[in-house]
Amino acid sequence: MYDALLSRLDFGNKTEIFLRSCLEISKLRIYAIVGNKNRGSYDKAAILTMACVELLKHFHRKEEADLFLEEISQSFRIYNAFQRELRNAQSNS
Repeated sequence: MYDALLSRLDFGNKTEIFLRSCLEISKLRIYAIVGNKNRGSYDKAAILTMACVELLKHFHRKEEADLFLEEISQSFRIYNAFQRELRNAQSNS
């Protein structure tokens, strides 16, 4: 989905910095939404999670992508509504 956009971007030698910053900021937002039980935004947190997974895969980091998804999923394993949104986001990505 994001491959066309990402292939046009050139970060030069700052790719790693961009990637880490993006993932950390996204993770903070995901944790804020789900951790604060903002159920109306669980779908946004799930979509953001999958965007991070796709970003990692774009940079050929499938193992990191799998770990990122596992971390988010396990961190909120008792939040059934979020898990449902996460499954929906996975099936749509």
